[in-house]
Amino acid sequence: MAADSSGSVNVSEFVAGMPKALGNDRQGVLERLTAMVAGWMDIADTDGNGLIDEAEYVTMFSKTVGASPADLKVAFAKLDRDGNGTLDREEIRRATEEYGTSEDPQAPGNWVLGPL
Repeated sequence: MAADSSGSVNVSEFVAGMPKALGNDRQGVLERLTAMVAGWMDIADTDGNGLIDEAEYVTMFSKTVGASPADLKVAFAKLDRDGNGTLDREEIRRATEEYGTSEDPQAPGNWVLGPL
């Protein structure tokens, strides 16, 4: 997705590149997203119960990307589609897929890091 030889992808390159990547290899992109979610779950799930609670979610993204804890609490509530207070692998995988594919700004997955 990098438009130059910098070796990194900025936001505008990601926004432009994701639809192209999905158009070229949707299944491959979604498989890589699933693998990314598995790794993320392994890191964020500090109590090892296979689920991410609000505190784990807020800690992960506030520490790694500097997102606002208040925004992350709102995001968590939107991503917790079944309202049970935790996110399982499928909820996170679905949110990640939406984040990369949905053009609907209100789609729950577009709240992964809070309001944009």
